Amino acid sequence: MNSSGVEDALINRLYTRMIDPLRNNSDIKDIGDVYPLAYLKMDHFLSRGMHETSSVRWSGTSALTAVVVLNDTIDESFVDLEEYNERKTSISLGQIHIANCGNVEALAIQPDKAFLMT
Repeated sequence: MNSSGVEDALINRLYTRMIDPLRNNSDIKDIGDVYPLAYLKMDHFLSRGMHETSSVRWSGTSALTAVVVLNDTIDESFVDLEEYNERKTSISLGQIHIANCGNVEALAIQPDKAFLMT
């Protein structure tokens, strides 16, 4: 087995250990486990074509994903939102997980400002 085959086998073993399509549940406990695995696997697949030539000078691939995870207590948080607004404090309604590769950026935009997130 060549080195590319060994890499394929290792990545696939890791991937199927975490995400088994034959089961209804998985061993993934945190979204932070999914991102590195997904981007590692995609990077590996794209690296197979690194020596290909293209008639387009700047050909390539870019990807950006965003996953919004709401807190389990979001209903309770909305009830308390007026109270938090009166005290000018912030309340966490969840998390946003963002990952990118290639020439792409993510912006978060609020009415008065914008944030570069990648």
